Amino acid sequence: MIIAQAMDAVMFLVLAAASYSASLLDLQNFEFRQTALHLAVITNQPAIVRLLVNCGALPDIRDRQGNTALHLACSRGLTRCITEMMRQFSDEERTQLEQYCHSAGVPTFQLPAFRLPNLNAIDYEGNICSICNNIYGGY
Repeated sequence: MIIAQAMDAVMFLVLAAASYSASLLDLQNFEFRQTALHLAVITNQPAIVRLLVNCGALPDIRDRQGNTALHLACSRGLTRCITEMMRQFSDEERTQLEQYCHSAGVPTFQLPAFRLPNLNAIDYEGNICSICNNIYGGY
C-alpha cells in the first residue's frame, strides 16, 4: 500500500498497527529486510516517513545491506524525506491525529517518545550518512 501512495489507507493502517503495538511498524520483509520506513523512503514519500517515525517506527533498523532509512534517503538525495524524519509532530498535529483516530474507529493511543535517527550510523560497507552530516552536523 505504501508503494501505491494511497495516503488515507496508509494512515489508517499505520495508526491501527501503532495503536496495537509500535513494533508492528518495524516488521521487515523477508528478502531485503526492509521496513515500512525503508519503503516510504525508497518511494520518496516524506509525509509517510514523518507519520511512521512519529508513530514509533524505529529509524535505525538496518536492511540486508546495513542501510538505515536515513542512509537510503541520503544516498538518493531525498532531502524532504531526511527533513521529515527529523520533524516531531506539533501539539496541533497530535490533536488532529487523535481526531482522525476517533473518526476512523482506531483506538486512541499515546504516541511514543520521538526518536531521531542516528546521523553517525555506519552501514556494512563503512559509509556514514555524509549528506546528513553536512546538512545537520551530526550529533
